[in-house]
Parts: sequence; structure tokens; C-alpha cells
Amino acid sequence: MPEPGRFARLWPGLLVSAALGALAVLLGEVPVLEARGINPLTIAIILGMLAGNSVYPAIAGRAEPGVVVARQRLLRVGVVLYGFRLTLQDIDQVGWQGVLVDALMVTSTFVLSYQVGTRWLRLDRALAMLVGAGSAICGAAAVLAAEPLVRGKPEQVSVAVAGVVIFGTLSMFLYPGLGNYAGRLGWTSINQHETQQRASEAQAQQLLAQFAGKSVEDLRNDPQALVVGRNLFANNCAMCHGSDAHGNPGFPDLTDADWLYGGSAEQVEATIAGGRNGVMIPWQAALGGDGVENLVAYVLSLSGRTVPAGDVAAGKQLFETNCVACHGTDARGNQAIGAPNLTDHTWLYGGSVDAVRASIANGRQGLMPAQLDRLGAVRVKLLAAYVLSLGAGANSGTASP
Repeated sequence: MPEPGRFARLWPGLLVSAALGALAVLLGEVPVLEARGINPLTIAIILGMLAGNSVYPAIAGRAEPGVVVARQRLLRVGVVLYGFRLTLQDIDQVGWQGVLVDALMVTSTFVLSYQVGTRWLRLDRALAMLVGAGSAICGAAAVLAAEPLVRGKPEQVSVAVAGVVIFGTLSMFLYPGLGNYAGRLGWTSINQHETQQRASEAQAQQLLAQFAGKSVEDLRNDPQALVVGRNLFANNCAMCHGSDAHGNPGFPDLTDADWLYGGSAEQVEATIAGGRNGVMIPWQAALGGDGVENLVAYVLSLSGRTVPAGDVAAGKQLFETNCVACHGTDARGNQAIGAPNLTDHTWLYGGSVDAVRASIANGRQGLMPAQLDRLGAVRVKLLAAYVLSLGAGANSGTASP
């Protein structure tokens, strides 16, 4: 057990540290400060600077032992406890790529600081490690937490903390970071992103210029155009249609000869440029359970399938009354409105009994976003050329449900 006299030496400094921390938390809840994004950590740093240059020197003799314990042991404990807030779910949301990027950033910053400090600036090893910890991790708190690990001298800790504080203070005035203050440089991540986007777009336009004025058919026979189209597809279309363009439930396979709105170069270009909005209304309320089952039986019979439930003849009557306006009397669909062919074996939302029943009973609604305004005419043509190169192109029948 520690000696009682030791606690007597520590409590003044611990009380001072606790009081500053509690005051920072209370001030952080003041609406005016909270609305401007000034958090308790920023307030605590400011309070520490004010106290250290005003009242603290007068009480340093009694408070120093406790303050040392607070900034070393308690600070390390606080860092560990703060880390407990990071759950496995948080890590999973970031993904291993995000964790890897963070680890590389911290490691590379620390190693670079150490190498530059020891080899170029001829700094002491401990000082270089303290500066590296402060730069790579979390500033002054990291310097103080690393002090006993690297056995840094008080003057080394002061230099490392001073460097972090000076550059951190300058950055708060130069860049956004102090509440809602915009920074003297006027920098924002949005502006930087837009600037980089403009530069990237300028480079892209130089590449796209060679394809301007060419038809989709011309681009379809141009190997370089297909490479660009493939890259555009991967960046803009693969999320829905799959990297292999074989589609997903509700997103058509682009490698076959089935086309909901037609497979000519003009039709595919129009689909990509203007988008499509396909709607099938639900029939459960109008037909009832038996009616839906009968219609399922008839629709599946069109492609040579049989089901144990449902009356095919009754389903045919329902189809002729309710469905031919869109799907046609022969059930081969209508590309003008995107009504699918029901006589083949290609199914957009799945061809199982349950999937077809769900389509009839509940309806379907599919949206293909328009891409012309976002990508521009040349990119749309390149995408159309690439999509047509994947399959049978204009040798199309009508598409699947």
C-alpha cells in the first residue's frame, strides 16, 4: 500500500488537474461555445495555457507532484479508456482498408519524424521519438504519454510539446478547426476536392476528345474506346449490374440478347442517357389470392412450365383481360414501354414460382438513373458501345420480366 504521506503530496496537483478538466467540460456545454464547435478538449488546452502562465507558478511547489501523475499515469489511463469507445462494430464499418490506411499514416508519420530528426537534424533519439509521437498520434497528449516509455528529459518533453502546440495553433488559424472559424487560407476539403475534380476532368477531356463526333457503332469497333468504356462501366454501372455485367435481381443481364427497351445502338444510348422508369402495378387487391395463383400458372405455362397450383385456363382469361395492353396478345412484351417478354426463360426478378407470384401480387418498380447530365454525351456513347460489345447487341428479342 502506498504511504499516506504520498497522497498528501499528490492531492493538490490532482485537484488542480481535476478542476481544470471539470471546468472545461462545463464550458463545453455552454450553447454559444457548443454551437461554434468548440469542444471541451480545446477549452482544456486554453485553460491550461492560461493557468500555466498566471496562477500556476505560485502553487507549482505544492501542485507539481500531482500534476506529474496526472499528465503521465492518468493521461495514459485516459487514452486507454478513450480507446475502449472504439468498438468492433466501428472497425467493421470502416473496413480493413480504412484501418490499414490509418495504421500506415500513423506509422509513416512516426518513422519519417524519427528519421528526419535523427539523421538530418541530428536530434537526440528520445526527442525525435517524442516529436514523432506528437505528430503521428494526438499531439501534446501523445508526447506526455510517451515520455516515460522513451525516458525523455523534461526539457525534451517541453520542446516536443512546444513544437506540437506551436504548429497546432498555427494550423487552427490557417485552416478550419477552431469552432466555425474558416481559417486564414480559406481552405476547405470541399474546395480541394472540387479543384482536384476539375484538374482530373481536364485530363479526362483530353482523352475523350479523340472519341467526340464518333457514333456508337464506330466506338464499338474501336479497341481503345472499349477500354475506356469498360473503365466507365466499372466506376458507374458495376454496382448494380455486377462487374461481369450479368446483372442482379432487378438489374438486367447486359450480356444476353434480351432488351427491355430495345438493343439497337440508338436505343441503348437513349437508355443510358435518359434513364428508364419501369412500373408494374400490383394485382393482389384486384385479383385476390386465387386470381394471382391462376395468373402465375398461366404466365409460367407460356415458357413451357407447369405448377401444381392454379388454373391455367382461368389465368389465361385474366391475362387477356388485364395484361395484354402492356405485354401484348402473344405475351412477347412491348419495348416501347419496357414491358418484358413472358415467353422466354429470362427473368429480371427471378423465375421461381415465389418470385413470379411476388411480381404479380406486389408489383415491381425499377429505376435506371439518367446519366447524360452527370457523365456527358461522349461518356454515354462509350458506355453504350461497351455494353453492346458484351452481347448480341441489336440482334434482340424483347427482354425478360
